[in-house]
Amino acid sequence: MRNHAGKRMPNTLVIIPVRGSDAQRNGSPITLLGKPLLAYTIEAALNSPVVFRTIVTTDNPDLRKLAIDLGAEAPFLRPIELAEPGISLDHVLQHCFLWLAEHEKYHPDVVIPL
Repeated sequence: MRNHAGKRMPNTLVIIPVRGSDAQRNGSPITLLGKPLLAYTIEAALNSPVVFRTIVTTDNPDLRKLAIDLGAEAPFLRPIELAEPGISLDHVLQHCFLWLAEHEKYHPDVVIPL
């Protein structure tokens, strides 16, 4: 990717971790002003001129579909053991990096967790 001056921009990946039990209430996405909370984060990433890819990592198939419908990528479901309350963000990000490297041979220059 290049900017308007023709300089190469870093390949920036946004990773949005969403745990199903935190993002839903009674089986439906939590909303603010009639819009899923996840939508605000995805829109911010997609509207950034420096973000090359926006990936949602979740353990919930419904939230995965919602993320895709909102324009993000969600190429996998996160293993349930990485969605437990005590799991660190480091473990979640590492899983995403390893999955992308193994399945897509993708290695970003910059990673921004949102």
